[in-house]
Amino acid sequence: MNNCKISVIITIYNMEQYLDKCIQSVINQTYKNLEIILVNDGSTDGSFDICLKYASIDKRIIVINNSNEGLVKVKISGIKQATGDYITFVDADDWLDSNAYELVVNMSDDEDMITYGLLEDYTFKNVEKYDQIDEGVYKENDIKNAVLPGIFADNYFFGFNILPNLVCKFIKRDILCNCINKVSTDVAIGEDLDFVVQSLNLTRSLRVIKICPYHYVQREKSMVRTSVSDKAVIGLYKDLMAIESDINEADWKKQVCTYMSFILQLKKMNLFINNSSFFYKLKNKKIVVYGAGNYGQAFVEAVSDELHAEVLAIVDSNWKNIEWNVGKIIAPEDIVNIEFDMVYIAVLNENVCNDIKNNLLGMGVDENKIMYYGIKDVDLGEVNKSLELIEQYALYNFM
Repeated sequence: MNNCKISVIITIYNMEQYLDKCIQSVINQTYKNLEIILVNDGSTDGSFDICLKYASIDKRIIVINNSNEGLVKVKISGIKQATGDYITFVDADDWLDSNAYELVVNMSDDEDMITYGLLEDYTFKNVEKYDQIDEGVYKENDIKNAVLPGIFADNYFFGFNILPNLVCKFIKRDILCNCINKVSTDVAIGEDLDFVVQSLNLTRSLRVIKICPYHYVQREKSMVRTSVSDKAVIGLYKDLMAIESDINEADWKKQVCTYMSFILQLKKMNLFINNSSFFYKLKNKKIVVYGAGNYGQAFVEAVSDELHAEVLAIVDSNWKNIEWNVGKIIAPEDIVNIEFDMVYIAVLNENVCNDIKNNLLGMGVDENKIMYYGIKDVDLGEVNKSLELIEQYALYNFM
């Protein structure tokens, strides 16, 4: 792409433990025409000092020091500062292969947006994630008629045909600048998807590349565990519904509500459970929860508080490496030693849930005693009811 300039925005909040590795992986890229923008969002640890250290030794680095303004404003600060042909993002606890940007540049040809894969780094495994559409170039008509309307997978729950992460995107600077006023600053979860959807709606050409040079580190104490405000949830929903395109409104609303049911289960689980006929099946039951991740933790608390279910055990395939103050994590094979009414698979990926279900069936667990939330279980009326309640709470708290 003729030695185009790439603005790399690294967003930072209390990341001193990981920041050196992250910044070094960017400054040591084999592709050198970079502008590196470090946006410190009011860190209270040594992150800002680390930023200043690198700015003193690499003239490509610009440091912005915000006062804890939130995820969207941090990204907007970086976008406004950027002067590159393209903008890409890096999370401060992640890192990249040294040739990541060189690969992307060499495999592209001045498209408005370039999307590629990432490697989810867990302490015990790595998982490659790619866009679920064919590699190649998509023009404006394809984007408007197929790519954008189909960004959410419609055959399994919480699936994306285009990865929602900004960290594996190159986006033309003028496009992101035009998105600044389209993404609500209230949004505190799903902001990457918000920016990606808004950008796709303005994109005339899209390049899809099947490589994964970005290491997306999965930590136990992640942002997804933090609480978000009612305004943040409603802000995300309204942003996505405000897309001005030729997409069939009813189809788009169905896709967005399906995505929002994922957000609600992570961030507003108690309220969502109270408005879901699916979860009512667990009322007063003795259950085993399979999955000790972020969703599993939210689920255990909510199902106990709201439905008075008795959680007999928490199961996870990585049981040896997980510490959880709610109770002991046991191995999957130990399920057969427990007398329970239901096993709930607390994983928000339907393909993974189906694999776990098959494993449980192989152990002799009755199929009628296995539950997980899938695409067929999304009730648009119930999701809308939850969103309406959250909007009422947001308005009440604002008054």
